[in-house]
Amino acid sequence: MLLDLPGPGKKPAVVYLHGSNGPGDSPVNGWAIYLRQQGYIGLVVDQYGPRGITEVYTGHALVKTGDQVRDTVAAKDFLVQQANVDSSRIFMLGTSAGGITALAIAGRKAQASGSFRAMVAIYPDCYPYRTLPFYLPTFIGIGELDDWTRADKCEELMAKLPAESASVKLVIYEGAYHGFDDPNQPMIYNKNARNGNIVSGYGATIAGNPGQARKAQEDVLNFLKSFN
Repeated sequence: MLLDLPGPGKKPAVVYLHGSNGPGDSPVNGWAIYLRQQGYIGLVVDQYGPRGITEVYTGHALVKTGDQVRDTVAAKDFLVQQANVDSSRIFMLGTSAGGITALAIAGRKAQASGSFRAMVAIYPDCYPYRTLPFYLPTFIGIGELDDWTRADKCEELMAKLPAESASVKLVIYEGAYHGFDDPNQPMIYNKNARNGNIVSGYGATIAGNPGQARKAQEDVLNFLKSFN
């Protein structure tokens, strides 16, 4: 889904990648609407529908990271071809599983080179990338109380970030759970969510936090504007 902007001149753009629940009710849609209001063209990618998948959080279906990376880079290439897009300012924003893809691209030199200007990962699983250098500037935002993709894993990533890495900014949002950026999300416990952080292997808390959602919007906008 392309969220275009009328008017003359070239504009920055963002590729959006949803989480493991699919694109339908993903918080990434709220991000696309908000940043369009701030002057960013948006392209929301559906990685599940064309593959006949509705969700992957239960672990019953899977989209390989390599396929997600290729989808995302192809979306960027599409934006480059649009006459009103500033090809030097194309960003990527992903939530949850989409945030993991953002880290995967930022952490792979081959994909990072000549791709996006910078990456935004909202409550990703930082654990697989905790010792790797990043090749693109990256913003990571995560809830303090997230029991699905834990904040301490992202703190470990920051502590072990190699000196040659591109800049990485981590913001931990006080009192926030997974899904905090959707202000309309009631607190629920999803017992079907695959979760390697607990003994049973399943279960995660999801809850919106309007105050921290607004703060995250401001933080991400300031991060993107730093590349003007």
